[in-house]
Amino acid sequence: MPLQTLRVDTDALPAAVGDDEAPAALEDAPAPEPVSAPAPTSQAVLALLDVVEGARASYLWGLLGWQDIRQRYRRSKIGPFWLTISMDVMVGAMGMLFAGLFKIELADNLPFIALGFIVWGLISGLVTDGLALAAASSAGGRWNGSSRW
Repeated sequence: MPLQTLRVDTDALPAAVGDDEAPAALEDAPAPEPVSAPAPTSQAVLALLDVVEGARASYLWGLLGWQDIRQRYRRSKIGPFWLTISMDVMVGAMGMLFAGLFKIELADNLPFIALGFIVWGLISGLVTDGLALAAASSAGGRWNGSSRW
């Protein structure tokens, strides 16, 4: 919506008490210059500008990530190390299970098992957090878990 200049009708203004020259002073005042709004831009350009501005604010990435970790584990004594400990236990247990079942060397295959669980955890976390974010930012801003897409 473009900005418009405000024009004052000086005849409609009452004169100041005891000042007969008030309307004349208003008439002599220079009119303000009209201000125009920037040309409308497309949604794609605005989205690209938003991505560029987000990339420039790289210091904010770490702050927001650290705040998210602190908020998720605020009542825990060992905090985000729960993720590491639970992943270590799961990889160790699955590695020993695979080594016993398939008669393979644990030392040779443990890195692959660990990498597989780490990548799967990343994919699972991205999907879960992305869907939770989409649900939270949907119309109404509330999600009770029973909504369907």
